Amino acid sequence: MATEIKLKAFDTVLEWSKQIITIASAILVLSATFIKDIISGTVILQGWLLVSWILFLFSIVAGVVVIASLAAYLNTGDESKLDVYGWSSIQWAALFQIILFVFGVG
Repeated sequence: MATEIKLKAFDTVLEWSKQIITIASAILVLSATFIKDIISGTVILQGWLLVSWILFLFSIVAGVVVIASLAAYLNTGDESKLDVYGWSSIQWAALFQIILFVFGVG
């Protein structure tokens, strides 16, 4: 029973990370597609747009690291290591992903 709950927590983190990757990718694709419409006229904040794109790109990479960390933890086969609540590589990568995404939006 406890293992099922821990595996459900891993599933939740996985889905959450995939959603952030999807949103960041969509923002990158849509803004790149309509770049001529966005930058028409005088360009005031073109540098901020580039910084935002870089942050979104790094957020996507951090999301891939989260997914890889989840897979590595699940692949150990050790039930004592199935903990998404302790500060491990999963939490650091997830925190980094959130921070990059929020600063990319902001």
